Amino acid sequence: MIITFYTANGAASQPRFWPQYWKTVSLGFNPDHQPEYGVLMKHLSPGQSVLDIGCGRGVLVRELLPKGYKARGIDFDADSILDSVAQAGYFPAEIGDLNQLPYVDNSFDAILVAGTIEHVFEGPQRGFSEVYRVLRPGGVVVLTIPYINLVRKVLLPFYLARDVVFSYFPERKRKLFFEYVFTRSEVVALLSRAGFSVCEWERSYYTTTLRKIPGVIGLSELIFGKSRNGAAARRSSATKRALKRTIEGILNMIIPNRLVVVTRKPA
Repeated sequence: MIITFYTANGAASQPRFWPQYWKTVSLGFNPDHQPEYGVLMKHLSPGQSVLDIGCGRGVLVRELLPKGYKARGIDFDADSILDSVAQAGYFPAEIGDLNQLPYVDNSFDAILVAGTIEHVFEGPQRGFSEVYRVLRPGGVVVLTIPYINLVRKVLLPFYLARDVVFSYFPERKRKLFFEYVFTRSEVVALLSRAGFSVCEWERSYYTTTLRKIPGVIGLSELIFGKSRNGAAARRSSATKRALKRTIEGILNMIIPNRLVVVTRKPA
């Protein structure tokens, strides 16, 4: 059962929705806010070609280029790309449509599709087929996509009733469309239909919701300490780490969030 979400701020399937959104997001790269980055890096080899579909202002592309990757982005929102170039200089990117990518077959070793394909009003199937086409055999795709977790299942009757009402106003529904939300099995089925094989998946992004609640960040740091690297992080007790993983697992199941999926094109 696919759930549709709407917004009062315009249709996310239209380019004009995004410039205002990107103004609220820093051009600085923060891996803590992009868990898909760590997943992607696990599957990359030095010097590989990487395409960021729905790159927005190109933050990830700018992060990968100095590391030696042949990275580039694509987005259907020209204003966001041009704004990034004006603020931070050139980065390799095209203005184009996910459903009709302007690349020849087998162009990239890896592709990131983060927070993008769910906003396509026609649905994700054609987009997945295009991603498959431009990915090289044996290449990897890292996908982030909203999924139907416990909270959304509880609210499902409301969503279904709302869709019945919207069915009487199809133009209104189209105008305010924001994104589709899927079950994990639906995501796997869509990818399989395009030819991919799913390698791994994990729940993520519960912190996006929690950070909006006053005091949550401070409470987390009080219990678990601030996020650190190196020796300080290694000294954190095994008990705290286990407790944190347990709490995160529960939150990822309950709070509306996303799946991070790794899938491959057969060699």
